[in-house]
Amino acid sequence: MNLIDVSEFLQRPKSNNTMQFNNIFNDKNFKYESKQIYQDLINDNNFVKNKLSFTLLNTINPNVIGKNLLFSPYNVITIFFMILNIFDPNITDEVAKVLSIDMTDLTDHNKINKFELDVLKNSSHKSNDELININFGTSLWNRINKNSNTSTVKNLQHLQHLQHLQYLQQYYFVSIKNTKKPINIYEIDKWVSESTNTKINSLSLPLHSNLLDSIGKYIIVNTFYFKGIFEKKFNFVYSDYFTTFNNTQQECKMMFQKNNFLYYEDEDYFQAIQLNYCDKQYSCIFILPQININLFTSQFNNKLWSHVCSSFDNKNVSLFVPKIKINYRIKLNSALNNIGIKKIFIPSENAESFCISEVIQCVCVEIDDIQNDLNGDLYNSPDNSYSEHIGDNVDSNIGDNMYDNDIEGDFPIEMKINKPFLLFIRHNPTNNILLMSKIESINRI
Repeated sequence: MNLIDVSEFLQRPKSNNTMQFNNIFNDKNFKYESKQIYQDLINDNNFVKNKLSFTLLNTINPNVIGKNLLFSPYNVITIFFMILNIFDPNITDEVAKVLSIDMTDLTDHNKINKFELDVLKNSSHKSNDELININFGTSLWNRINKNSNTSTVKNLQHLQHLQHLQYLQQYYFVSIKNTKKPINIYEIDKWVSESTNTKINSLSLPLHSNLLDSIGKYIIVNTFYFKGIFEKKFNFVYSDYFTTFNNTQQECKMMFQKNNFLYYEDEDYFQAIQLNYCDKQYSCIFILPQININLFTSQFNNKLWSHVCSSFDNKNVSLFVPKIKINYRIKLNSALNNIGIKKIFIPSENAESFCISEVIQCVCVEIDDIQNDLNGDLYNSPDNSYSEHIGDNVDSNIGDNMYDNDIEGDFPIEMKINKPFLLFIRHNPTNNILLMSKIESINRI
């Protein structure tokens, strides 16, 4: 697996997106006096994050052919930065290489990451309407020696490690779970539920007793939940069919609206559309391949992603989107190994050193017209005569009505997401990809 190409990195295009980082600019301890230099560091950071996001996608997907996939690349990369802060540099050099960062800039990257995490944390509290609902967290679970007393530890390495953990709590909202007893899987389940405000109920992954009982080996559990209200509302929801990877027909609830959207297509390969959420800080991007979903995914990279995002144009689109809730758990050890991160998983002969035994992510995203749901209009179409129809009959009936008001020459593009597709949740100001998903089946979600 090739890591980030440094020559390409140095020649990267500059992002037009900017964020107001005034709180950090006013930090007297910040080593860069020039805001432009600092903005360059932000651009560097986000370029690497997105490139690495697609590296992770193409690393994980071959293991889930014919299955759904969902993960938060942004949160995985946040874990990478956490690892740089708490583990010995001798075993984190691989992580720094994957991130393409100079360790002398780590403090500055921490400040960038903290600001971005603060933005995410505050997104769910912008209004009483909860336009955006984001819940996330990271916990580090470790069984310590039952004879140790953290208040009287004399080992310098251990003391420094404890200080670094406190630093993580401040900058990365990390829950530190040290216990003198074997790690309790039910406590992990409880934390998963609490960190997502009960949106994700449990870990739902088996952990071997040896992992729960090991001393000095961290289990990292990360959660991310997202749901929002779209800026442009769907008109109605009806029953239709979704065709899976193996051509099985699955009944689904299909949402419909006709509106102007940011849209792009390559006629032979894919359609792409961006739906902004009400606060316009976040967007949902659907990519519908015209070829095999897994072949397309293997070829989809940061360069193509950047091309799509920069090529969006306002188009009149008749859009059909399935109502979905994706709940997914994934162990990331193999993926991290495959991109070159190996040392942090290898126990050291030094009894006072630490390593990682598991990196687990629990993710959930809901795509739903919440506003209609709150108003009690969900599943009611404008004409009850076809509200219960399924499949081709529904399409033909809707077709008689959806274009009535179109101006001549302005016939809308149709984008019907009724087969395997890619889904992205993006933070627009930074272009950070919060969630990546490949959906091959509705019933397995």
